[in-house]
Formats: sequence, C-alpha cells, structure tokens
Amino acid sequence: MKTLRITKADLNERNEYTRSRDLEFEGHIEVEASLGWITVNGFIRAVGGLFVEAGSSIKAGGSIKAGESIEVGRSIKAGESIEAGESIEVGRFIEAGGSIN
Repeated sequence: MKTLRITKADLNERNEYTRSRDLEFEGHIEVEASLGWITVNGFIRAVGGLFVEAGSSIKAGGSIKAGESIEVGRSIKAGESIEAGESIEVGRFIEAGGSIN
C-alpha cells in the first residue's frame, strides 16, 4: 500500500496543511515527528492507517477516519468523529465533537 508522508514542507507558518482543505489518501498517511500541532481544516481520511510520529499531534475541522489503525504519538482532536477500522492508540489525549469508534 502506498504511503503519503506529511512533513514541515506541507505546512504553512500556522502549521496548517496547505496541499488542500481535506487530507484524503488511498493508502497510509504518516506525519513526521516533532511538528507540534498540525491542523487540517477539513476532514482526514486514509484507506490504510494514520500514523503520527512522536512529538506531533493532529487536529481536523471535520472527521478523522482510517480504514486500518490510528496511532498518534501525542494527541488527536476532531471537530466531528474519529473512526478506525482497527485500533486507536494515542500517547496523550483524544477528543472528538462526535463519536470515537
């Protein structure tokens, strides 16, 4: 399965994802370590897993969904729901405006 790797180069000065409003990928999404809070203004969807390395946290204005596991080194926050086809592992805290499945 293909992997999309998010690095500092994909973020603006406010640590917002700049490639598009939504982050959607037909594979795994990985976020580089030590980036602090990363914001995606829309939703995040990965057919595979969502893997956020140590020292990075991720926040979405909409829902966060992964077909496989979600693993986050620090924290994860969604304006709507958080859903994984398998497990959800978070180092610090998890927060959702809706359900967590």
